[in-house]
Amino acid sequence: MQHQNASPTVAIVGGGLAGLTAAALLARAGADVTLLEQAREIGGRARTQRDDGFHFNLGPHALYQGSPALTIFAELGVPVPAGRVAVAGYAIHRGRLFPFPATGPAILASRLLGLADKWALLKVLARLEGLRLEGLGAISIGQWIQEHVRPPVARAFLHSLIRLTTYSHAPEELSADAGLEQLRLSTRGVLYVDGGWQTLVDGLQQVAEAAGARLLTGTRAEAVTVDEQGTVTGLRLADGHSLPASAVLVAASPETTAALLPPQAPTLRRLLAQQLPVQAACLDLGLSRLPRPAATFALGVDAAVYFSVHSAAARLAPDGRALIHAARYLPAHPRNDPESDRRELEEMLDRIQPGWRGAVVKQRWLPRLTVCHGLPRASLGGLAGRPGPLVAEVPGLYLAGDWIGPEGLLANASLASARQATQAILASAHSQQGNTRRARVAL
Repeated sequence: MQHQNASPTVAIVGGGLAGLTAAALLARAGADVTLLEQAREIGGRARTQRDDGFHFNLGPHALYQGSPALTIFAELGVPVPAGRVAVAGYAIHRGRLFPFPATGPAILASRLLGLADKWALLKVLARLEGLRLEGLGAISIGQWIQEHVRPPVARAFLHSLIRLTTYSHAPEELSADAGLEQLRLSTRGVLYVDGGWQTLVDGLQQVAEAAGARLLTGTRAEAVTVDEQGTVTGLRLADGHSLPASAVLVAASPETTAALLPPQAPTLRRLLAQQLPVQAACLDLGLSRLPRPAATFALGVDAAVYFSVHSAAARLAPDGRALIHAARYLPAHPRNDPESDRRELEEMLDRIQPGWRGAVVKQRWLPRLTVCHGLPRASLGGLAGRPGPLVAEVPGLYLAGDWIGPEGLLANASLASARQATQAILASAHSQQGNTRRARVAL
């Protein structure tokens, strides 16, 4: 039987960062790997659109120095050429622009913050690195901030930092452990990747294929197939063919995952239905020039808006030109008006980069972009309450993605869960081989 082989045969559904990482890790470990991506191109939401020298990610993308994602890229030998972001810009409060207080001295000198705000904010940031996050999964970040930060502007500023680092505008839903861990990670340095995140996609694809993985695009899986005991046997494809496998790893959205499941997974189905996506309205711009070259960043304190010149840190635009991402973080249950959201972002740009409208070369409007498929919710236990990589109800079925596992958010969760799923698949194959050998000895 296939699942008794020391080198498992693995089918992966989804060619985003999680699926590609799993394919690379498994193939390098000797597994027989086939990855299926229903789109015509590999990469999922990490794809980069290249247009006349501009490199547009799907909205603003960043990595953090010292993050799990960078560790895994290094383990795989995937290069990450990137520039460190220097925050030089503004905090927006009550329609006014204030120098952004990015450091301790800047906080003390800030005209945005009163004396009580400054001390409250410095106290929280000083405690951040050594803060124990155990037990904070069942508390919302909104509740945590309310209990630990009293002055109103400091409280609003801390909320803005949580939005910036998590992309989430749901303080009563987001768990405190997830929000504070991401904020702590951001203090180590923010990176924008040269060439966009397509650089990472291409690197993972090269590693996976060099190790023997097969990556098939334009191929849609229809269902996970199981035997009479409920153990995975492979995939049924939309074209009617089947793909035998001893393990199936689904690295897709909760909706796609639910559609693939066999009947005997009620607990997982319930968890899938409880996932809350993180979304943003994004305006991506390629400019012929930057009206104010020194103003490369802005963050709303009392409004959920963001602006950054990504080409100031990474190679994303032709020389002399600029690539900008502006975003509005959407609430947990958005009833937003896309026209109003775009108008708000354009008015923000008018303040920060007056004259930008006459410099537009390329533009793209994404009124409701899914940034993350599942927010770590306090009501579900935070990071530890997310679905795990191993599906106990369906032997041989595994999950990976930015909504899976107890570690990290966004790309960190995608890569960490892919590694956890890979380790579980290989451990299961090794265990089954040992059982087979013992059975032969007994005979």
